[in-house]
Amino acid sequence: MRRLVERLRNENWTSVGIELVIVVLGVFLGLQAQEWSTRRQTEATAAEYAARLMDDFRSDFRFRSFLYEYYDDVRASNERVLEALEGASEMEDEALLVNAFRATQYIQWYASPSTYGELVSIGGVDLIRDESMRDLARQVYAANLMQHIEDEGSEAPFRRAFRSVVPLSVQRALGQRCGDRQFDLGDLAVVTDPLDYPCETGLSPAEVEASLAALRGIEQLVPMLRLRVTEITTRMNALRFSIRDIKGLLGRADAG
Repeated sequence: MRRLVERLRNENWTSVGIELVIVVLGVFLGLQAQEWSTRRQTEATAAEYAARLMDDFRSDFRFRSFLYEYYDDVRASNERVLEALEGASEMEDEALLVNAFRATQYIQWYASPSTYGELVSIGGVDLIRDESMRDLARQVYAANLMQHIEDEGSEAPFRRAFRSVVPLSVQRALGQRCGDRQFDLGDLAVVTDPLDYPCETGLSPAEVEASLAALRGIEQLVPMLRLRVTEITTRMNALRFSIRDIKGLLGRADAG
């Protein structure tokens, strides 16, 4: 720029023109380089978020598949107890108590920060270039389905009633011998019947009889069970659709 000023003072117009071209060209090339660098950085960030989001989908697919199997068992236990109380089927006392306990079970979901949540917080959802992935992320993570399932399980009227009237010693025995089976996180997608398996409570006939007497004394017992069956069915339908959609996305990604 100093040389350009000197040319202007000396009215050396040819040199001025050349200097101006050089300055403009330098500014242009600098802006182009900066724009290219910014675009490259944005694309790298977008690719990183897309990979992380895909990892979230894979993890979610395993957990949601497990959750579907789990609540299928919980619903089955509710239906068995309901049928026994209504006289539609017969069940031994110990089996009835076990199914009543399992009908109260739910999964506590400890949510870790999701990639989609991070994208929303920074206003960067559009960094996910794949429209189908972006739309599925909105459906899966904005709906808070997992939290709704947990809340309904923990606050279910039958759970609260059962846990209030059945002796704690009986509940502990049922939880230890007939409660949730333990699995590694990597095995969740292939788990079947995580709650519906043969077990022996170790309880005495008197303990079983007293617990069932307390159970039958619960007011509005049958309506509570019906309500829980319908709640679980509704959430399982939503789970099934999300599992199907995530599976489709993962299949397309794996196919290249």
